[in-house]
Amino acid sequence: MRVRVTKATIDRGVAKDSRHCIVAESIQEASPDAIHIMVDLQRIAWSDPIRRLRHTAMTPRAAQQIILATDQGRKGDIVPTSFTLVPQTTRPMWNDRRTAEGRQARAAKEATRGPHTKSQTPTTKPRQVTLKTREFGLRQSVVR
Repeated sequence: MRVRVTKATIDRGVAKDSRHCIVAESIQEASPDAIHIMVDLQRIAWSDPIRRLRHTAMTPRAAQQIILATDQGRKGDIVPTSFTLVPQTTRPMWNDRRTAEGRQARAAKEATRGPHTKSQTPTTKPRQVTLKTREFGLRQSVVR
């Protein structure tokens, strides 16, 4: 996929945000159907809901430079450019339990390994970890 970084996406991009950075906004323009776009220094992932596929690509050097410049507050140094994303891995999207197809896939999986059972021992409330903010291109864990 050919991704073009334009002046509009540079202005619209949000620093330290994996889902709304300049690169993510440019991917959204290149492929309007793409959802769940995640960008960091190492990889870029996005889903294609029409073909029900999740793609993962290595982050090109041009995109890494844009991410670093944005996260370091040097947004004015970024010039419009373009790069190519070549998916390294492509897998089916997670099956939705609400659809008949998803329920059948879940039933087939449980038939081979047995139903999921919850532990009988009391547990403490699990910590909620959110990966949203990014520091210099890398997402940080925010524990609540």
